Amino acid sequence: MASMDGQAQVEAYLAVAPEQTDLAAMQRAALEDVLRLTAGSAGPVLAWIEDQYRAQKEDLQDRLQMQVKGLEGQFLPARQRAQQVYQAKLEALKTDHDRRKAALDDRLRQGHAQLVQNADQRRSVIDQRHADRVMEADFLIEGALDKAKQSQRMVQQATQKVQQALDQIRAQAEGLVVNRGLEPPAWPAQGKVLQGARPAGQYHRYLAEAMDLLRQLKGPWYAKVLSGISPRAWQAQVLARYQAFQMAWLSAKEALEHRSRQALERLQSRYGRMIESAKAARRKADLVHQQAHAQIKKDLDAALAALQRHHQDALHALEAQYQQSSGQIQVRQEEELARLDQQYKQQLEQVQSEHARQLSQLEAQYSERLQAVRARWVSAASRVAAYERAVTALDARAIAPLVQVCGEQWRPASRMPSAVRLGTWALDKAAIAGPVLDYLKDRLPPCELAAILRVPGACSLLVEHDRDGRDQAIELLRAVMVRLFVAIPPGQVRLTLVDPIGLGQSFAGFMHASDYHQAVVGGRIWTEAMEIQRQLEEITDHMENVIQKYLRNEFETIEQYNLQAGQLAEPYRFLVIADFPAQINEESARRLSSIVHSGPRCGVHTLVAWDSRFQPPEVIDVKDLASAGLYLLYKDGRFACQDPVLRHFAIVPDKPPDEQILTRIMRTVGKASLDASRVEVPFDSIAPNQEQIWSLDSTEGLSVPIGRTGAASLQYLQLGKGLAQHMLIAGKTGSGKSTLLHVIITSLGLWYGPEQVELYLIDFKKGVEFKTYVTHRLPHAKAIAVESDREFGLSILQRLLAEMDRRGEVFRQKGVQDIAAYRTATGRPLPRVVLIVDEFQVFFAEDDKLAQDAALGLEQLVRQGRAFGIHVILGSQTLGGAFGLARSTMGQMAVRIALQCSEADSQLILDDENVAARRLSRPGEAIYNDSGGRVTGNSPFQVAWLPEEVRDRYLAQISKLAGSARRQMVVFEGNAPAAVADNNVLEAFLHQGPRSDPTEGIRLWLGSPVAIKEPTAAILRRQAGANLLIVGQREDLAVNLMVCGMIGASAQLATKDLTHIVLDGGSSGVGRSRPLRQVVEILGSQAKIVGFKQVPKAIADLARTCQERADSDRHQRGSILVWIYGLQRYSMLRKTEDAFGLVASEQDQDRPDVQFRQLLRTGPAVGIHLIVWADTLATVDRTIDRQTMREFDWRVLFQMGAADSSNLIDSPIANQLGLHRAILYSQEQGTIEKFRPYAIIDDDWLKKAAALLAGRAKKG
Repeated sequence: MASMDGQAQVEAYLAVAPEQTDLAAMQRAALEDVLRLTAGSAGPVLAWIEDQYRAQKEDLQDRLQMQVKGLEGQFLPARQRAQQVYQAKLEALKTDHDRRKAALDDRLRQGHAQLVQNADQRRSVIDQRHADRVMEADFLIEGALDKAKQSQRMVQQATQKVQQALDQIRAQAEGLVVNRGLEPPAWPAQGKVLQGARPAGQYHRYLAEAMDLLRQLKGPWYAKVLSGISPRAWQAQVLARYQAFQMAWLSAKEALEHRSRQALERLQSRYGRMIESAKAARRKADLVHQQAHAQIKKDLDAALAALQRHHQDALHALEAQYQQSSGQIQVRQEEELARLDQQYKQQLEQVQSEHARQLSQLEAQYSERLQAVRARWVSAASRVAAYERAVTALDARAIAPLVQVCGEQWRPASRMPSAVRLGTWALDKAAIAGPVLDYLKDRLPPCELAAILRVPGACSLLVEHDRDGRDQAIELLRAVMVRLFVAIPPGQVRLTLVDPIGLGQSFAGFMHASDYHQAVVGGRIWTEAMEIQRQLEEITDHMENVIQKYLRNEFETIEQYNLQAGQLAEPYRFLVIADFPAQINEESARRLSSIVHSGPRCGVHTLVAWDSRFQPPEVIDVKDLASAGLYLLYKDGRFACQDPVLRHFAIVPDKPPDEQILTRIMRTVGKASLDASRVEVPFDSIAPNQEQIWSLDSTEGLSVPIGRTGAASLQYLQLGKGLAQHMLIAGKTGSGKSTLLHVIITSLGLWYGPEQVELYLIDFKKGVEFKTYVTHRLPHAKAIAVESDREFGLSILQRLLAEMDRRGEVFRQKGVQDIAAYRTATGRPLPRVVLIVDEFQVFFAEDDKLAQDAALGLEQLVRQGRAFGIHVILGSQTLGGAFGLARSTMGQMAVRIALQCSEADSQLILDDENVAARRLSRPGEAIYNDSGGRVTGNSPFQVAWLPEEVRDRYLAQISKLAGSARRQMVVFEGNAPAAVADNNVLEAFLHQGPRSDPTEGIRLWLGSPVAIKEPTAAILRRQAGANLLIVGQREDLAVNLMVCGMIGASAQLATKDLTHIVLDGGSSGVGRSRPLRQVVEILGSQAKIVGFKQVPKAIADLARTCQERADSDRHQRGSILVWIYGLQRYSMLRKTEDAFGLVASEQDQDRPDVQFRQLLRTGPAVGIHLIVWADTLATVDRTIDRQTMREFDWRVLFQMGAADSSNLIDSPIANQLGLHRAILYSQEQGTIEKFRPYAIIDDDWLKKAAALLAGRAKKG
């Protein structure tokens, strides 16, 4: 091998990979070390080491000889070169000396010439300057002369021009005189010019005078002639004017001449001075010129002397420097030769020493290499042994052969293994190199090693096979699947099975787990292209959710997340595909590629059997399928791994168990997975501590934790901000919906005080979910309905609508828009209102007016409640029956929580494109969405687990904190009869005494309404029809109604104003009518019981009293209430055929049945009212004719047939009544009211009522 290649091979051979804790990496490293022990790997390394040793030793000897010769060949030339160098330096020094001396001489000559030249230049400059100055002086003289002449001409020309003007004036004046026929007089000899005066001023004055006289001469003299002046006189005037003109004109002319002479004299004087100044400047320039020439000559002589002195000094310095430099060169030459001699000696010694060292090093290197190779053999054997120990330390369920693991003693694992066994790697000892065998001896590796898959990291598997290898590939996949189930704890593995060719047969045995927990194997085996595509879409959706909701940038892999998530750990998913790429379309292939690339990070792995006869779609590369685990190829009857290291070893996969054992295992896994799927997030982890209870303020909204999302974050319910005002909850039975509602209610009660939040709780479900809040008197609750009726639910909606209107009016008065602004403006803690309705679809169970009113009420609350702090939370097992709730109303409810539910419900509560809830697999697992159900708003979370004892503990803590400061709570328990003790109105009468007017209507309280209103009562006024008929086979309820009615009536009226007459159809006080007799005893003289035989007489007495009151008009007498218990037992009151005659005989008028009917018709008007219980409508028909039935304005119906109900109240509604329900009907008012009849009165309350009534009687 080449030296560099061999070195690299040895280094690679000796390289030891870092110690691994990952079993898959340890497996690969161990098998790679086994390869190092084979002759194919160890032999070339040993041969290269020997060859390198011999070659390097010979190379060292040759190198020594060459180095000695090299030193000898280097020394003499170096010495000669040194001598030549120094001789050349001396010659160069002499040449430089001569050159520098000649340069000094040249510099002397050049300096002399330069000085002379500079002096000549100075003379030339001085001469030129002198010539310029002379020329300038001459120019000034000539210019002055020219300017003087020019100025004289100008003065003369100006004088001449003015003279001409004067001559013209003179001529005009002479012409005027001549024209007038006069002889001009002679001109005077001279004018009047004054000496010493300014000529210019005189000139202008006389000129102005002459001009004025000229104008006078030009005047209209003919006018004077016409005026009568004689010609002689005006001629004399003209001549006088002309003579004055002559004097003025002559004076002006003399002044002009005088001014001209002065001007010429001034010019001559000025220019004369200029010429004289120029001549003086010329004389000065001549003197300066002579002095400059003398100074130049003096300076030149001094400079030449200095130049000569400097030249002599430089020659002396140059000679001294030459002598010094030549001496230094001689010294350095001697030193350099001595240094070369010493260097040669040292280098020779170094070469010899280095040779000895390298030879020793070569020997050591040879020994070290052999030792390193042997140590690597030991290391390889040790790493193989370490891998064996690590594998052996695993749980036997993960690493023992399947045939051993799957026995009867197998039990599900309790912790996640780090690897699972796939089979064994076969090791061939014959391939081990001879030196290795000799050296290792008993430390050699075993003949086989366990083949493993690392879980959960790199446990994907691609098995390539041809037509003949399909069964073996499927068998291998099944063995791996079984291994995953037996080695990994239940619930932590989920499979998606694809078998397009076998149509499910390949993996049929695994489906037994789905009988207990469908999520384990996906519910079925997928065979069709679109089914497969959909499953792959669900897997990629799951991966998106894991990455975006769980991992984000906090966790690198799902393993890290699971370590922190605890019970919320995500199970690992395996996509198992047989006969790939059958039924894999392009979209499925694209999804599969995504799964292979990103799946391992999200805990999603693939087990794929690839039929190599068919190429997969172009969008996926087979290499990608093999990138996340092992890639096995079945060929020539055996499996081989396609890894560069592992392909050298044959792999023998484990065999899957037979079908019987597989069935047993999968059933066990299914049961255990179902149990393991239960996840509990303790409510304590989201509850406030003692200091935080009631610490939050609801001004800006509500925000309470309801569970956990991700590994460590809490999921908050947030209402009151933006669009998040109302909430929908959907989850099938067992999904944890009730727990969620309890968590919401309890969290609100813990975090917010009663002045911050009010709760209205309605439970339509058959159960007592909200009963605990009644028991603990939750101070936040304003109304609680347990197993509510629709009517009570509607009444709560109406109460909230009224509250919304009230708040709207208050807000308008304060000028605010919402609850936050109101609380800020007023400082008053107006609480937010939360309405929680479980199974709200019951509102719309019937297509009636109540459903319409409920839909309208919810619509108003949802659309308008946000501004007033009213929030609605609706829960249901399914939204499929909630069509009475408008889609627009649901659209306004932006917050959605989906628990386990069907795909249809997932689309209803979330969005048509959002089916994420269908994939929820365990109770309490939910999706919180505050984006109106859009996929982008999904936030998976686990609802906190709130067991009853924990809930009751927190509720007791809240109740204790509230103390006595509690609001009045309206409670409706639809699963229990009403309690008369809750009748506050009756309680008030018992304590306050009877009313003042005994003739007012008597209220017979019958029970509690199924709406928020006063207790249900029939009012007996003194008017026709004021009787009460009770029909139904609930004898116990009938007794309770009568007992409560009697006590209630006695509480309203004084003893003297009321009489009770009881016709007890029971059996001598024994049985259910016994309470009637107890009440009669309590009321004393106010009541009496009529025996069966005394009934005719009692009826007759009542009829007579009725008639007397009617005849005497004594309608204001005390009231008489006739209680007939068991009409069916009084045959004497039944109508006879004779009674249907048109005219009754006198004898007929005395019959009890006739008197009874007469009492019904006329008794109420005079204060006699009948309260009758009959078991059936047939009993009523036998006793009362249809016309007399109208006298029962008030009717109470228990559960009965639809036909009977329609006959009695024109409605079949009584057919739908439950155990604790009744109907009160008023024919006059046309109303039907459902109510809960009072339960049997307990003895304590009866004694209390008796005591109060007795006390009143004594006072009276």
